[in-house]
Amino acid sequence: MANDITQLMRRLGHDRFGVVGHDRGSAVAYRLALDHPDAVATLAVLDCIPIGEHLRRADARFAHAWWHWFFFGQTEKPAERVINADPEAWYRKTPEHMGQEAHADLWAALRDPTSCTA
Repeated sequence: MANDITQLMRRLGHDRFGVVGHDRGSAVAYRLALDHPDAVATLAVLDCIPIGEHLRRADARFAHAWWHWFFFGQTEKPAERVINADPEAWYRKTPEHMGQEAHADLWAALRDPTSCTA
């Protein structure tokens, strides 16, 4: 991902740029800064612990609570196919969760087959 981000930013005309990563994204931000120090002008990470510590904590209890980390990591079985098969069951959002206008926009996009294709 770090290489992809660097390539994208360069194609957009940015040889140097700031990087911010949160949670698992902080690992990507660190990797980007380590692999491409010439490209990273500033780095900010939030809720970051070392990868080794993440792995030490990844026991069965963790896997049960954070199953979506593993679910979304299945590149041979794209999660989008499962989610798009029944978005109402997957998202379970109501206007009270997010406001009427945002809720209407979300469901308009989810029900539009052209907006949910990979």
